[in-house]
Amino acid sequence: IFVSDLLAFPFATEHTWRILFSVTVVAALVQILCFPFLIESPRWLLGRDRTSRKARYIIKKLRGLRHDHEVEIEVNHYISASHAQACDNNDDHTSS
Repeated sequence: IFVSDLLAFPFATEHTWRILFSVTVVAALVQILCFPFLIESPRWLLGRDRTSRKARYIIKKLRGLRHDHEVEIEVNHYISASHAQACDNNDDHTSS
């Protein structure tokens, strides 16, 4: 926030405030245009369906894995981490 304030300070005048305002619009448009190229989270996909082929494909692509057994090891890591987190959340709710 501090850095953005420093960068915006020169534009915070009576005549250049429109430039400062338009930068926000441009940043939002860039995010909207990039949205179709975002991939879904493999952790989220595996949380919904542990047999998700799409999740396995994304893991393989993100990690640069070549073999299916490497992907399955990674999938098991995601699933076990998700299970451990769920257990931790249950322990937090019961101890309160």
